[in-house]
Amino acid sequence: MELQERYIAAGLKHIPPTEKDGVERAMRRIIAERLQERGDASEETEREVLRGLGSPRILAEKQLSEPPHLIGPEL
Repeated sequence: MELQERYIAAGLKHIPPTEKDGVERAMRRIIAERLQERGDASEETEREVLRGLGSPRILAEKQLSEPPHLIGPEL
């Protein structure tokens, strides 16, 4: 569980305060669903799931009601 908490905290770091609660709930739901699909709650499975989700910041930004950038950050 500590890995999840660190992952979620990293994702929420740049999220506007008004949207943090909703984004956090969505991230927790996504992680829980992926872990449930695996049917194994071991730390190794948790690590694999989080790796599979990719960057916590990108996952968090995908949960926002509005995109964080007018033009993509890569531009």
